[in-house]
Amino acid sequence: MDPTRPKLRDEKNTPKPSSSLETLNKDTPFIYAHPLPGAILVSPLTTIAFRPKDKVDRESIQGKISVRGNVSGDHDGETRLLSDSRTVYFTPDEAFTPGESVRVTVKKGIRTAEGLTFPAAEWSFTMSWRELGSYFVAKEKSPRDGKDPQNGPSPSDAFDCNEADDWASGATYAPNCAYRTLPRSFPRIRVTPLGNLTKLSPGYIFTASHVASGNDANFRMIITSLGDPVFYGKGFFSRFAPIHSDQLMLGTETQSQITGGSDYVERLEFDAAHGGKLSDHEFQLSRSGNGLVIVYECHPFNARSVRPDMQAPSNEQVWIAGPVVQEVLATGEVLMEWRAWDHMPRIYWDSPVGLSSARQEYWVRAAESSRRIWDLAHGNSLDETQDGAILISMRNLNQVVKIERDTGKVIWRLGGNGGDFRILGDPNGQFMGQHDARQFGDNVVTVFDNSWNNVFHHSWKSGARAVDYELEFDLDGSPRVARLVSSYEPGYKSRVMGSYRRLPDGNKIICFGHHWPPGHTMMYEAPPFYVETEQDNQELIRMEWAFPSLGSYRSIKAPWIGAPKWPPTVLLDDNNPTNALRLHFSWNGDTRTHVWRIVTGESDDELTAVFAEVEKQQFEHWVEVGGKKCQYFQAVALDGKGKELGKSAVVLPPACSR
Repeated sequence: MDPTRPKLRDEKNTPKPSSSLETLNKDTPFIYAHPLPGAILVSPLTTIAFRPKDKVDRESIQGKISVRGNVSGDHDGETRLLSDSRTVYFTPDEAFTPGESVRVTVKKGIRTAEGLTFPAAEWSFTMSWRELGSYFVAKEKSPRDGKDPQNGPSPSDAFDCNEADDWASGATYAPNCAYRTLPRSFPRIRVTPLGNLTKLSPGYIFTASHVASGNDANFRMIITSLGDPVFYGKGFFSRFAPIHSDQLMLGTETQSQITGGSDYVERLEFDAAHGGKLSDHEFQLSRSGNGLVIVYECHPFNARSVRPDMQAPSNEQVWIAGPVVQEVLATGEVLMEWRAWDHMPRIYWDSPVGLSSARQEYWVRAAESSRRIWDLAHGNSLDETQDGAILISMRNLNQVVKIERDTGKVIWRLGGNGGDFRILGDPNGQFMGQHDARQFGDNVVTVFDNSWNNVFHHSWKSGARAVDYELEFDLDGSPRVARLVSSYEPGYKSRVMGSYRRLPDGNKIICFGHHWPPGHTMMYEAPPFYVETEQDNQELIRMEWAFPSLGSYRSIKAPWIGAPKWPPTVLLDDNNPTNALRLHFSWNGDTRTHVWRIVTGESDDELTAVFAEVEKQQFEHWVEVGGKKCQYFQAVALDGKGKELGKSAVVLPPACSR
């Protein structure tokens, strides 16, 4: 694609099933299978699945499937019906041999729940030549039985509050410098009000700070609309966000994605299957409770046979990487697998030919440094649409693709080479190097347009944008026109990362990711990680990291009720301008507390006297306690009705040790 001349849809161009999917539909009674007929570059660790349109009689599937590799021979395995009651799933006992052809034979006799008998079916596919030892094997899952991933908060009495004092008038800083229950390296935020703050959407902001070198300032966090902490956890996690009502993406452990509840306790664990590695770009928990993940499959491939224009030494092996979408159950089975090269066979010609040699360990286990990767599409976001389909953003293709969940069929492609819509009203022609494509309403797609593509080494003259396209279709449902109906472009550059979401009230939430100029390798320009605007792009508030080399992958605003299992934190400290002894108290992650009650007594068994009550208005509060008298203190959190929610440990001043 020539980035200065985005290709518009040919009026005769309508999306069609891939040849592999057409073969499946023509030669078998099934609407979905993985691997598909004629598929290449298949992982030798693959499972085999297929499903008809109707529900299947569970008792009829046993003994009906035979699988044979032309090198490895017959494969025994386990056959079962997945929880959708339609997908027949075969797990081979042994891996296939790299490079071999595999034939699947389904005998006549599998029945629908209504008693209809399916005819026999047969298809074949070919394994990748990639060595078995280079795949990632999911570890055996450990029980998620209430484990606290951070073992509670880790307070410090020396919160680092250094800041420049020459900020523009109107900007403030968060968190408060007087806080003592935050880690020293917790990053500070410059908060700039820009409009009527009463128009800010309700909810909390979920984000994560990220620094390219070192990790002391890497935190995942929930903050208020004015930047005050609500929850923090050590370590960067790009996908930290709420999912549905009371669930949260907590983090990763080796190759797994871990989700939890409002108590921040680990609940479910999802792995990428078939030897793939979970991409750190995206994870979604579907409305049915399954995990939607992106896997970057990487294989040795004679790339120059299809793209002779590839610039690489002739003695250097080129591997290709393509996005794979998997819908995985918490028990590990793959309900759906969609591979870009199966369903978008022209991807080899639509993709630019830029090569990467960085972070090879990300792509291939035990990778050699000499390997060069042709990243065909670079999938970086997934969205479950209102009609149950899947939206995937493919950055290197400058394209967003909608996939039919049940079959894997490509419904339409927006932007890029081979796009199905004619884009109108966009001064740039279309988006470039985008992130975070989402559906908003029935026919609007929102995109964070980085306006920068690292493969092309080209950017629009404009900065990054938050754009909305309204999609129009013909009477038969064929894609027709995508009209740019909104664009927010404040002038920031964003080379990588970033996000854009529309909220139910119409407000917009934008994160501008990271940026560094051409020729530099360090991420040291940090555009705002949070901007909230009204529907008409009137800015309400802007937040930036005080440390300029920090950035964020995305920021999301959503309702949240936090009810942590760990207790409130309390400590005594006199590090303040008057050297007064203060009792500091907070409860990391809690949103229910209305009042703090400080109780005291002459021992930890006699905390009966109420020393103070403080209405909760921020993350941390404190009271002066004197310190000359030996008395024990404890902080008790109360809800709006005065019910006790939790209480801290008991602390005592230095006078008690004399």
